[in-house]
Amino acid sequence: MRCSHQEIATHQAFAWESKSLYPNNKVFFIPDPNYYLLAILNSKIVWFFLDHVVGKMAGGTYAMQKPQVSQIPIPTATEAEQKAIEILVQKCLDAKGQNVTQWEQEIDAIVARLYGLSDEEMEIIRGNTD
Repeated sequence: MRCSHQEIATHQAFAWESKSLYPNNKVFFIPDPNYYLLAILNSKIVWFFLDHVVGKMAGGTYAMQKPQVSQIPIPTATEAEQKAIEILVQKCLDAKGQNVTQWEQEIDAIVARLYGLSDEEMEIIRGNTD
């Protein structure tokens, strides 16, 4: 298993798994060791998208079903753009999620450019509007 997400989520839950684990029917996985895809799936942009397409359950949880998750548009990137993202993802993984805010912001900025989003659109996604 490489990139996975749980079926019921309260937050972005796409994860990297390098061990030979066997998930149950509540976890979906992509058997592709692709840090670029992991970064896209965990970006604020994709979470904003999912917030508008997945079903909501009691307690504010999201029903991350395949029909909705498979709608995520994955932007094309040059080899250099993918490599830049992959380096930042590796830093986040090496840090085990500690003090990664700056790297995550850098990833989001690159991903926003790949989607062709303006600064104003990113402010909406971040929730920084009046």
